[in-house]
Amino acid sequence: MTKAILQEALNKSGLDIRKGDTVLLYTGTYDKNKDDPEAYLNERPGLDREASLWLADIGVVVVGIDAASVDSPADPNLSCHAVCREQTPRPESRSGISNEADTCRRETIASVPEHIENVFTML
Repeated sequence: MTKAILQEALNKSGLDIRKGDTVLLYTGTYDKNKDDPEAYLNERPGLDREASLWLADIGVVVVGIDAASVDSPADPNLSCHAVCREQTPRPESRSGISNEADTCRRETIASVPEHIENVFTML
């Protein structure tokens, strides 16, 4: 996924991403491939370097995705993880999220044992 794709989804939503936010990317990958482990691992989008740097520059602290990884299997550089390693403080990436999102929205999510604020879910 490119910076332009993320910005287009963000513009359509009328929301913004702020420093300290968590960005959860819903791509439909889990829903599409949940019964096919090979496809789940190998047929997924990922964030390219420019998109990853853009999110890091904003100050996003966690990026999650409904796929096996935030990196595409076609990206030998593992761009999102590479950007996370380069940043100080280091953002986190998470995979396997399936929230069946159908819109972009700002949320506060309560989770056990922690409470997460400023979560931005992007389609």
